[in-house]
This record gives sequence, structure tokens and C-alpha cells, in this order.
Amino acid sequence: MKKNEKKLTHKKTVKIQKTVLWNLLILSSVPILMAVVPTLIGEVYMPFRYLPNANLALEVMSVILLNYGTVYGIMIFYLFKDYRKVVERMLLCVLEKCVVVPKTVVVAVSSSNIT
Repeated sequence: MKKNEKKLTHKKTVKIQKTVLWNLLILSSVPILMAVVPTLIGEVYMPFRYLPNANLALEVMSVILLNYGTVYGIMIFYLFKDYRKVVERMLLCVLEKCVVVPKTVVVAVSSSNIT
């Protein structure tokens, strides 16, 4: 390799490493926001269940905790460019097969829902 090519390769490598590092830093903040914050709020409300809306707050915190995996997956698809492109192609492929007719509603009824 020539000297100029080494410098160019080095700059590209550093740029890629910096991007991956920032993405991993953002991804590591997801568990903090999705797990630690609701747990702390839940710990505050747990002894004071008699307060107004305490049960509602605890239920909301549990829903946030349960949605951690979904948010984490979406963040991965959003942050990493290659994954984002693949998801975009998949969605376009699926949407090409969908036929949307204005003012038409399709409702599916399962026999198990009917009593």
C-alpha cells in the first residue's frame, strides 16, 4: 500500500469505529432508561400504594419494563445503517404485495371469539 492509501484507510477505519462506538453508547443507554428509571419510580410508589393513581403508575412502569425488548430491537434497526437498509427493503417488498383500496375496511373474525 502506498502512504496516501494508508492514511485514507486509517481515516475510514477511525470514522467507522467512532460511529460504532457512538451507536453502542446509545444502545447501552436503552437499558438504563427502560429498566432503571421505571424500577426507581416503582420503588417510590410501592410503599405508598394508597396514594391516588399509585396503581396506575405501577402498571405503566410494568408495561415500560415489558416493552424493553421491542424498543431495543427498534433502536438497533435505527442506529445501524446496514440493518436499516435491510428492514426498508423488506417493508417495501411487503408493501408492494399489499393492495389498499380507499374506503374499504377488512375485518377478520376468528371462530374462537364467538360465543
